[in-house]
Formats: sequence, C-alpha cells, structure tokens
Amino acid sequence: MKKILLLLALIVAAFSGCVEEEPSAEDLKTMMIIAGQDIETVKFTMVTDQTTTITNVTDSETIITDSRGEGEVNMTAQAMKLLMITTSKMGDAENVTMEMEMYMLGDAFYMKIDGNWTNMTGLLPEGMMDQQNQLKMQMEMLNNSRVELEGSEKIDGQDTYVLKVVPDMEAFSATMEKQMGSMPIVGMNLTDIYSSAEMEWTTWLSKDSYLPLEIQVNMKMKMTPEMMGLPVEDVGDFDMLVESDSAVLYRDYNRPVVIELPSEAKNATDMSTLLGMTATAPLAE
Repeated sequence: MKKILLLLALIVAAFSGCVEEEPSAEDLKTMMIIAGQDIETVKFTMVTDQTTTITNVTDSETIITDSRGEGEVNMTAQAMKLLMITTSKMGDAENVTMEMEMYMLGDAFYMKIDGNWTNMTGLLPEGMMDQQNQLKMQMEMLNNSRVELEGSEKIDGQDTYVLKVVPDMEAFSATMEKQMGSMPIVGMNLTDIYSSAEMEWTTWLSKDSYLPLEIQVNMKMKMTPEMMGLPVEDVGDFDMLVESDSAVLYRDYNRPVVIELPSEAKNATDMSTLLGMTATAPLAE
C-alpha cells in the first residue's frame, strides 16, 4: 500500500511537470512522508554549536557548547546506538568535555557517561524509542509544517531538492515535549519557550529516494525563570538567550545495521535497584 501511494504521488508530480519543471513543495513533502514510512534502518551524524548568554541586573555570563555525535537506528529490531562528545566552556574557565554512549535495545536502556555504565531499563516511559528517534521526530514535525522549494543542490554527489521549512511552533513544541518527556524538565513551559523562538530550518531532499540527506536548524530562543518553572525569589531575575546551529546528515538508508550491547555494559549499575535502596533507606537519627 505504501509503495502504491508513493507511485501515485510520483504520477501526480509527473503530470504537474507538464506545466512546471519540478514538483511543488507540497508534492515533495507528501512524497517524503510516504517514503519515510518504509525506513527500516539509517545511520546519521549530528553537529550542534550553541551559545547561551545569561544576563541579570548586574552581570552577564556566556556558555559555549559544541556537540558532535553519530548514531544508527534499526527500527525493525527496535534498536538504537548513539555516541556523543560535548565540550562546554563558561567565560574564562577551562573546557569541560563529556563523552556519552547510549544503547536502546527494545525496552532495555544503557548509558555510559565518562566511562561509567548505567542500566536504566524499566525506568523510562513507554515509547522512549520513538521519542529519541531523531528522523521520526523530524518527519512528524515536517508533517505539521509549511514548506517552500528553494532550488536544487548536490550533497555528497547526490542531487537534492532544497526545502525551506516553516514549522507550526505549537506543533513543534508538542513534538519536543514528547521527545523530552523522560528528561528532568518538570515545570518548564515548552509551549511558551518555543512559541516565541525564531527558527530557520532547511532540508536537503534526495531526488532519487525523496528522503532527507541533511537537515539544518538554526534557532534563537529566550527563557526566563517563569518559563523554566523556577521561583524568582530563589534564583533571581535573569534572561537566558540560547542561540544554536545544528545539522544532521543521514546516510545508508535500509542497509544492514546490527546493534549489539558492549560486553562491558553488562556490569552496569542498575538504577532501579539503586533508586529503590535510596527510597527505602532509613533516615539517620
């Protein structure tokens, strides 16, 4: 059925080509969403550069963060692997680097941060795999966005359509809430944060497969203690300006991907046991 829908979309695009050289942006959006339903495996690399400026009445502090990562997803096997290195620098302080390795295998979740393995199986909400699937989230956000065709370019020798995406920020914030649902953001008003954000989003879409080869998102957003769910009387009054430039490159669609947990992770600290011990430990008199 999915292939029939894609064929119909291509036929529509072919007929529209009688009066214009290229399919419309809406045609391309439809074809990408249909093609995306048949994705079983994909590999990706991601880069994010972020500058955070915190300003209060008397002072200002800047934090520069640089993240580089790569990963792979096997949707059929419900497995994902992500490797990430993040470097942060605040003012004149020395750089702080964190290395993170993450595996999701069915309902099992393992994470290694700076050499220490943790097993968080059973502590994460249902659907965590979908929440952390970057490509699926991109498709969902695209489905709730307006698109404009800006031309054609080559990415790694492949012909692509260049699409400018104008997202519905309300739908975008709902998607981000879903993706960040397992993270400690209780009290944060993501709707207020993202509804006032400025975003530039560009997608390079393969002319052969109608799947994205690269997605770039530039965002600027401002946060206050109220938006973050923090009491002003405790943290003080401040503005936080976050400016980020991120790019995700996708490759090797539907090629074999085997994701296995490293043997060293089998001795990971079980967070459910640790949290249970903490909750039941008697208070010191």
